[in-house]
Amino acid sequence: MNHQQSPWLDDRACIETYLQTMTAMCPEITEAHIAYFRPNLYVSRYPAKAKVFDHGQVHAQVGFVLEGLIRSFYIDQKGDEVSSWFISEFEFVTDYPAFLTGKPSHFCFEALEPVTVVWLPREAVYKGYNDYHAFERYGRVIAEGVIQMQQSRIESFLFKTAKQRYLEFDHTCPNVIHRISLAHLASYIGIERQSLTRIRKELKEQE
Repeated sequence: MNHQQSPWLDDRACIETYLQTMTAMCPEITEAHIAYFRPNLYVSRYPAKAKVFDHGQVHAQVGFVLEGLIRSFYIDQKGDEVSSWFISEFEFVTDYPAFLTGKPSHFCFEALEPVTVVWLPREAVYKGYNDYHAFERYGRVIAEGVIQMQQSRIESFLFKTAKQRYLEFDHTCPNVIHRISLAHLASYIGIERQSLTRIRKELKEQE
């Protein structure tokens, strides 16, 4: 993607695009619901390497990425960064358990590219849950997606080899794998960079 010529000319275009995805995900949401949520939405833009969320931050909002790529990571006991996920266009960015509980997150979210995010504050989300049954379903759809992602991540480390994890990521995130560094990818898979290089070489030789 050419980030020098962003398609998002203004905040209004960003917000309307997000609202369109909301109704696509949950057709029960009506224009009346949209009219409530529209004033609560706001847009932020981050340069590459900027922190979208820092360690120990309370996630008081959930974001929807319109443009760019974000890496989620934590710091292990050795003081090393361990990549936990990559969030690209038309995906949600937040530590969802921390968002629900209001407790500080252990994860950092860093922009790997220039990023455009539409934010929905937690107060608006919970008011929507209380006032609109349709939005409660929308929240459930988001939560189910997060749970499925986390479960898949856990099972991949329990039951799959490093090569299988690499192939799975290549298959499920083809628009991301060529936009991240080998160091970040190796960290995500759970191996050293040299091991990842060897795996990629073996796969290339098998082609």
